[in-house]
Amino acid sequence: MQLRTLLVSAAMMSALPALAQTQTPPLAPADAGTRSEGAASVPAAPEASAAGTEAGAKSLEADLAAYFTRAAFDQGILRVTPDPEGYRITLSVDTDFSQLGEASSGHIRLGDYSLVVSRRDDGTWFVRGLGPIAASFDMKAADQSMTMTYQVDNMSYSGIFSPEVGSFLSAAGTFDRTTMTQTTPQSEVDAKLGPQSMELNAVPAAGGGIDFTYSQTGSKLSETINSATDPAHPDQRFPVDLKAESIILTGNGAGLKSKPILDLYAFILANASDEKIIAAQDELKTRLRGLLPLWDQIESAYAFNDVSISTQVGRMTADRAGFSFSGDGVETNGSYRYVYDFTGMTFASPAIPDWAGELLPNDFTLAIGADGVDLDTPARIAIDDFDIARDPPISDAAGERIAAIFKEKMPRFSIPPSRVKAKDYEVTLSGDLRFEFNKPVATLDIKASGVETVINRLQAAGQNDPRALQALAMLQLGKGFAKSLADGKSQWLIAVASDGSVTVNGATVKGPDAPATDRFPTDKGNGVPL
Repeated sequence: MQLRTLLVSAAMMSALPALAQTQTPPLAPADAGTRSEGAASVPAAPEASAAGTEAGAKSLEADLAAYFTRAAFDQGILRVTPDPEGYRITLSVDTDFSQLGEASSGHIRLGDYSLVVSRRDDGTWFVRGLGPIAASFDMKAADQSMTMTYQVDNMSYSGIFSPEVGSFLSAAGTFDRTTMTQTTPQSEVDAKLGPQSMELNAVPAAGGGIDFTYSQTGSKLSETINSATDPAHPDQRFPVDLKAESIILTGNGAGLKSKPILDLYAFILANASDEKIIAAQDELKTRLRGLLPLWDQIESAYAFNDVSISTQVGRMTADRAGFSFSGDGVETNGSYRYVYDFTGMTFASPAIPDWAGELLPNDFTLAIGADGVDLDTPARIAIDDFDIARDPPISDAAGERIAAIFKEKMPRFSIPPSRVKAKDYEVTLSGDLRFEFNKPVATLDIKASGVETVINRLQAAGQNDPRALQALAMLQLGKGFAKSLADGKSQWLIAVASDGSVTVNGATVKGPDAPATDRFPTDKGNGVPL
């Protein structure tokens, strides 16, 4: 959650280059994938620096206006004032608004939140944030309404921000309790998260941008969602309670174009009117091209430990529930991976028979991959073609070219080694899917242990529950296609050919598709329909 705080801080800090009146040597880039030995660490306190001045505050205010508009300062939403340690940047919102006509209204409030910044000798800036964050939002439109609150208690963090790369080089902080509520006529959400800590480190990348690592931990997550099962009957609710003893978020990336991204945001803000952005769209296109590929490579992973989910129909627990993603940037031959991982799962519900509960998985891992993904070519076609003054901005011809690219350069999909494991059995699977002449070609390798044990359990359960016999019949049918391996496992090697045929362990279970025929056959002599 506190990554948002750093993003806001980064935006507030992005204008600081103009405040530096002297040239400073550029930061030395690090080798790709490594951290420089001279990477900044977060000091416990800022270096000794001169107190801020009124003139310096006015200069910083003018620079920040490029990222937050002049109106933000004129309306008192943002303030810059001198501070004994440098400059204090304060964000405060308390305003009504109406955007949807006379039938709508809204109010947003954010209590004073301040950063104290001071310039360091190397041209970077020390940033310190203290105190809580408290925000609320109310909106009514027609027969709909929503109320939200968000609060972080006793927040303390500090970091070193580099105007040159538009990013923090280091940051660390701790946060006490975080609470969030959301209420609509159809639902209520109440979430709480206990003490948290975070750390960020970044270095300039050899090819431009930054290489970074990020980690965040939190404890005692509790979230209750109480939503209507039918909007016509908002009084009939289905509550869901989610709890996790701890949360761990980690991430890293290479070549993230942090400075161009912030500069593009400032450019769009400076040309927000239709007239200005249309006149400046050639520069906008140049800036968009300059952003590609956004990053060279990025990874992120979430882990929820000691998880429980409770509903009216039952309860599920897990020792760990995780999700991870890794991927290239916008490239012509990109690769991307998603992994879902659950361990130590248990299920309890009156709707689950005892025999079925024993067969539900305790561990589950599913990996999905895509290779050879061309996002760069379609992105450049769209950038070159779009015209903001045109409706639609991207022409039909460009849309057809983009569709043709995806059709001609179909990605290769895969299931990297994945598994399902229960007390009596384990199933592993892996496979791939590609396209030949727009026809799918796929292989799937499934191996299972404990098949006989499961069959015996289903046979015993079937004496009292016919549903077990139905499951038994399906399992025995599948076992009939299996190949017995030397280690006692059963294997199903499934292959789908481009002609539509399907084999299991080499035995054909479906023949080739029938050749396509014309719906309206013609006399080949003169082309006249018969």
